[in-house]
Amino acid sequence: MEITLTSPLDNSTLQGLQVVRDFISEEEEALLIRQLDEREWAGRGIEPNPEMKRRHQHYGGVFSYRLR
Repeated sequence: MEITLTSPLDNSTLQGLQVVRDFISEEEEALLIRQLDEREWAGRGIEPNPEMKRRHQHYGGVFSYRLR
């Protein structure tokens, strides 16, 4: 399946992109969101990046925004 993106500036096709509708159930989606939300967050005063204005999660290495 090809997906056509339309915007005021661009009308292009992403070749190779496949969309699988209803790949997971609504219950599985809720479980995934809950499990992600339960993981450790950073930002908004929370280490390791308390200076960030938004909360975020690290998956892998930790990047210091202070010491770029």
